[in-house]
Amino acid sequence: MSQLCWQTAAAGNHWCTKHPGQAGYSKATSGDPFWNTSSKYGWRFCRITLDRCKQECSTMGCAELSFSSERCCFPAAELCKGTARIDDLKLIVVPCSPPPPSPRPPPPPSP
Repeated sequence: MSQLCWQTAAAGNHWCTKHPGQAGYSKATSGDPFWNTSSKYGWRFCRITLDRCKQECSTMGCAELSFSSERCCFPAAELCKGTARIDDLKLIVVPCSPPPPSPRPPPPPSP
């Protein structure tokens, strides 16, 4: 699986309550013991790092995630601009920039 690139969501773009991008999730989506559901904000992992959150989200085919200071990670398979979880860090999957081109070798010496 290729690595995903992430961008911080624009100001005012927060988590959606009852996020439609979580409709396909269930307990079977992840075997992780910290994968559970919240009646208000949906499926999440808690007690994980942001890097682990990104990794889990990448495995699930995420389009965005919301990460809280309590170390809870809310993944979603589609984008949704909402007004919930305004203190979280919301990240959106974006195309990765290609690496810069390699420098050209110097020309051969003149005879």
